[in-house]
Amino acid sequence: MKKHLLASLLVSFSLASYQALLGQTGCPGCQIDTGCFDAAGPTLCPASLPDGVQGQYYDTDVTFWMPQNFTYQGINITLQQIVITGVAGLPQGLSWQPNNANMTYVITSNPSSQRGCVKICGTPAIPGNFTITVNVTATVQTPLGQQVQPQSFTLNLHIAPQSGGNPFFTFNPASGCDTATVTFNALLNVGEPQMTTWQWDFGNGQTSSLQNPPPVPYTAPGVYPVSLTTNVYDLVFNSLVVSASGGWYSGDIEEAFGGLPDLYFVLTHGTSTYQSNYVSDSNPASFNNLGIVLNSFSISLSIWDYDPVSANDNGGTFTFQIPGPGTFNFSTTAPSGGGGSTGSFTVIQQLNASYPFTDTLVIYNLPPATPIQAFPGLTVCEGTDIQLKVPGGYLYQWFENDTTPLPGANDSVYVVTATSGFPVTRNISVKIMDPQSGCSVMTPSVTAVINPGIPSNFSTNGITVNPFNPNQLTTSFVGNFTYQWLWNGNPINPGGSGKDLNVPGNGSFALVITNSYGCSDTSNVVTISNFSLSNTEAQALALWPNPATDDLFIQVPQNHAGKLSVLDPSGREVRYQIAAAGQTVRISLEGLPSGVYLVKFVSHDNHWHQRLIRK
Repeated sequence: MKKHLLASLLVSFSLASYQALLGQTGCPGCQIDTGCFDAAGPTLCPASLPDGVQGQYYDTDVTFWMPQNFTYQGINITLQQIVITGVAGLPQGLSWQPNNANMTYVITSNPSSQRGCVKICGTPAIPGNFTITVNVTATVQTPLGQQVQPQSFTLNLHIAPQSGGNPFFTFNPASGCDTATVTFNALLNVGEPQMTTWQWDFGNGQTSSLQNPPPVPYTAPGVYPVSLTTNVYDLVFNSLVVSASGGWYSGDIEEAFGGLPDLYFVLTHGTSTYQSNYVSDSNPASFNNLGIVLNSFSISLSIWDYDPVSANDNGGTFTFQIPGPGTFNFSTTAPSGGGGSTGSFTVIQQLNASYPFTDTLVIYNLPPATPIQAFPGLTVCEGTDIQLKVPGGYLYQWFENDTTPLPGANDSVYVVTATSGFPVTRNISVKIMDPQSGCSVMTPSVTAVINPGIPSNFSTNGITVNPFNPNQLTTSFVGNFTYQWLWNGNPINPGGSGKDLNVPGNGSFALVITNSYGCSDTSNVVTISNFSLSNTEAQALALWPNPATDDLFIQVPQNHAGKLSVLDPSGREVRYQIAAAGQTVRISLEGLPSGVYLVKFVSHDNHWHQRLIRK
């Protein structure tokens, strides 16, 4: 219950915490929203950060309301203090400034202590979705007592890539990382009665003739020249052929003797009117290379007969909506008299202006996704740190479990260290960002393990001489270890793998122990210099050959009967024989491994021993 309560409280404050640690310079003058309030408890106004755009100035104020007393899930809470302790993951180029410079908010009954604000401003240099980790410590009083607990939270901030553009077209995004899908829009469209066409070349083998083409994919890094030619055309009324029929043009003095009409036309387009010359005594009549630039798609075409003495005769009017260039038929009916006219006219498209323009779209290479290198390795033993490293020259953010940013981990090197809780296992990855392009790549995660080591005092007090046997060394470090004794720095094999060692002779001895995780250490060195037999014992017990191979001969001391034994390096009896006084005994060594052995003779009143080397 306490954990959930505190988490809820801290989540409510997380954005204010985020603001206060992003970089405390350059953004003064945040304005507190005095209307920021939530009956349920602490809140933020607004509740989330607005998006930003790469390369465009960003400026926003956030107000946080922190009431002294509120109820959460039926529990009365008194909020006493909140301290901002850390943040990671802020986009490059943004900074912050809170209204309380010491990062500590002491909450009292005074309403002015219960609201604060932070201004975030700057020009984000890199686009992307940024995960910001905020660390705060809150002090609250509950029926269970005062609680102080650190907490971490994540917030999302989206910085959109900047769009590219020029006077003739825009493209968004203006650049990409590895691949991109780009939206292009042509800006120039003059409209009727002129016509605008567009011819795109996107630099990747694709073209289009649409003003707003479908999004264009770029599948590989490179520099792509994008060209658009915008052509503006006039519609030109260029020719007309007309034939008159019926008697609408006859009856005048000009045609009294059966003459043909003198045809001409009147063209009205928008606010302009054009009257052609007449064609004398011609039916049909043709008008060519007129070059009339239309200022409207809606036209009115009237056919007339020219009479210099009488009034001109009206052959009727044709109205039409021109769809574009082409040849169109028409017909008219004379308003008085019979007949009218038929014919055709041609409208052509004539280039008025052409605007070619080329811009550049860059698809950047991603930073190298070089696997993380680990020194001295990904698995070490207690007391050794693991240095994780990627190539330098970029911006970095290291993550735990691929999602949690590590505060302050913004270098090409991250060190995994531990002092307790062994074995320690951590999954680490890093986002590598190019500061010039804003492109980033997340490396594959690696698993770093720090295993329990050997107790630190083993290297100084690992082995001692057995106080009851000066020729035996022992260790008090007992557990799930394997043992290897060293004689003058060399392993004793066989016989050197127990916790105790019957020394084979004079020299320097040490012990290497290894735990179940593979971690090992070497003990202190003990020097044996008094391993020797007394003169009496040495003369009394004779054995040969030494070193021996298969057979060993032993001369039993005179006047002493007893038991002969051969002991291996661990003290285990591997051969024995009862011998009479003064007897020469043959003992087979066949099947025994090479090494140092001890030959021992014990009688009822004395004992002798001698070292044996088995080749």
